[in-house]
Amino acid sequence: PLLIKIIDAADNLSVQVHPDDEYAWANDMQNGKTEMWYVLQADEGAKIYCGFNQKETKADILNRTRNNTIESVLHVDEAKQGDLYYIPAGTVHAIGKGVLLAEIQQSSDATFRIYDWNRKNEKGEARELHLEQGLKVMDLSAQEGTAKCHYHYHLNETTNMVESPYFVTNLIPLTNGLRKNLENSDTFYLYFCVAGGGFINCMKERIPLKAGEIIMIPAIAKD
Repeated sequence: PLLIKIIDAADNLSVQVHPDDEYAWANDMQNGKTEMWYVLQADEGAKIYCGFNQKETKADILNRTRNNTIESVLHVDEAKQGDLYYIPAGTVHAIGKGVLLAEIQQSSDATFRIYDWNRKNEKGEARELHLEQGLKVMDLSAQEGTAKCHYHYHLNETTNMVESPYFVTNLIPLTNGLRKNLENSDTFYLYFCVAGGGFINCMKERIPLKAGEIIMIPAIAKD
């Protein structure tokens, strides 16, 4: 049901939008795509694009993609390590050059590319865009203030970061061991080590975990 990716943007990635489940199912797609980003590392001045900085119309967006001015209406934040972005289906977004992040998303490849920074391949050809579909699903409202999600955490405690119909994401900064009782849980858990390292003891196994690695705890686990 989920995909987790580590994305290292060596250049600006394309400006995209994803449909919701309703649109996806009506158009023979597996699922829509709601996702979140957690910034693992960012070069100085690296950017995250998320939403519009003013209310737009479909005609506005169509014209801006044709005359290469869409960047001027994208809401932009400077990316910093630890930043969190929740990106529901319909939100226009792009990862800027120099950002390394973890992406948690619905298991779906439903992506509509609406702008690719006017890039051309070695044959002088632009990448395919999906403007017709993208305009049908995108949220054209203005992003008020920063698009970052705010959270506060304490060491050796679990902090809820994102709670959506598709996934729940917590941050657990550890300097000591932490025990989790899963007796009453009916779901799997994914633990992604974003820094440092340690061990997970589960189902009579002691499993090392270091930065960049992910472990799945199955639903049958008790702790």
